[in-house]
Amino acid sequence: MKASSLIIGLVAGSAIGYGAFAILRNQPATTPAPTPKAVATPKNPDADRIARLEKELADLKSKKDTAATTAPEEKPADGQPPDLKKILKDATPLIQSLSTAFEPQRKEMVARFIDDQVKRVTELAGLSPDQAAALKTHLEALDKENQDKWKGAMGKNMNVEELMAMGRNGGGNNPQKAVDDWAAANLSGDQADTYKTKRLTEKTEQITKSANSQVENLGRDLGLDESQKDKVFNILVQTDRNYDPSMALEGVSATDSVPEGQSREEAIASVLTPDQKTKYDAKQAEGNKRRDRFRQMLGVDPGAFPGGQ
Repeated sequence: MKASSLIIGLVAGSAIGYGAFAILRNQPATTPAPTPKAVATPKNPDADRIARLEKELADLKSKKDTAATTAPEEKPADGQPPDLKKILKDATPLIQSLSTAFEPQRKEMVARFIDDQVKRVTELAGLSPDQAAALKTHLEALDKENQDKWKGAMGKNMNVEELMAMGRNGGGNNPQKAVDDWAAANLSGDQADTYKTKRLTEKTEQITKSANSQVENLGRDLGLDESQKDKVFNILVQTDRNYDPSMALEGVSATDSVPEGQSREEAIASVLTPDQKTKYDAKQAEGNKRRDRFRQMLGVDPGAFPGGQ
């Protein structure tokens, strides 16, 4: 299937699926008795929006079919990826319409997420009602700022490289970082100490879970023995971006640290046998090829989509 057909199909499916959900959601739980003709049927509040989206989808498909019959189909050269920039540019009007249609649902989801975050931080640090309200206001302001950035980008011809750069530079607004930054700026004394301690525990659990999962995968793929698994676990933990030396992690040795300037991949390779290293290098090479193909498909500079640990 061509990438353009895939995107149109996914967007169409999303819109139609949402339409069905919205209609069903507004129906009563049981089947009502037949309604006399003189009685008007209540209008579904989502019907106009759904009808508009379905018309736009039909128009988009009609234009695509017309173009296919009046002009030869442009096919990428053998071995070349589709022109994703052109596909995204063509799909921009529909994406904008869908974004508008789903905005009420997005706001509802964000509101629930913010309430959950405020409740969580209140339990972690014992926030007062005023502090909880301040945190909620802060997160709501960040969400508005984030949406304004993305809407501004969507208002222009979509540029993949610009969107990716915006995501790396904070356009996505890491929610946990936003909460941690607020806590660092607004909590003090016992509250600050309690929050830091409990967040350190959370990070420790997250790092341990991630490292154990990766050790399990590498152990299965490379046939690691128990000693190697312990060393790889140590490397994975210490090279995790959230690692803090003050964490009390079983199986992590402060004296067995990753040498300065050595990458995670190099450190792991150093504990493997020659046969294991051959398999590991092949896995890394395949991963790099996939990233390169993705970069090529996006038509962006390699640095815009860095791989890594």
